[in-house]
Amino acid sequence: MTLKVKVPLAWFGAGRLVHHATVVCEGGRVTYAGPSAAAPPADEPLEVDGYLMPGVADRHVHIRLADPGAVLFGGVTAVRDLG
Repeated sequence: MTLKVKVPLAWFGAGRLVHHATVVCEGGRVTYAGPSAAAPPADEPLEVDGYLMPGVADRHVHIRLADPGAVLFGGVTAVRDLG
């Protein structure tokens, strides 16, 4: 199955802010990330009204003082607990 996620704005790394961006995934792997106009077709299109960026690792967290669910919902995908 091929999933296509289309967003108004995406950040793909230093100097790579893309308006009208698409990310295509096949079998759990990203096969395309770039402008929507050049994106390949997909089985499952999904349009998201938001901002897309790679997962963020927060390396200075006191997880006992935070709600882990709120941290994850905020876009952080990995933490290093300093407690």
